[in-house]
Amino acid sequence: MHPNTRAGIAYIVSALANEVAGTGVFDYAQCKSFSFSGTVQRDYVSILDHERRCHITGRCDSLYDQGRKTQLSLSLSNNHFTGYDVGDAQQFCGDVNGNTVMLHEKGSTSRFTFRIF
Repeated sequence: MHPNTRAGIAYIVSALANEVAGTGVFDYAQCKSFSFSGTVQRDYVSILDHERRCHITGRCDSLYDQGRKTQLSLSLSNNHFTGYDVGDAQQFCGDVNGNTVMLHEKGSTSRFTFRIF
């Protein structure tokens, strides 16, 4: 999955789980911050990825990453999430714990940790 997409997913699930959106995401794997803004609600998401200057929009079960021109799906139950990146044919899952999001790409050993700020 593209690093910006991963960070966007972390931003979205954190906002949904904590019922408040931050202003960005720190990706420990890349030692890099990503800035996001916009609306995150259970029935509609529209966030701007400031680095790529593009949006991730839609309902959680059918999101669209405009920068990559690909569909994403996302489901959050309590603080656990699952999803699918159509562009990379990649399933993912993870957990939200306060301002920390752990994301695992299924079928690989890749695990990513994000801090929401």
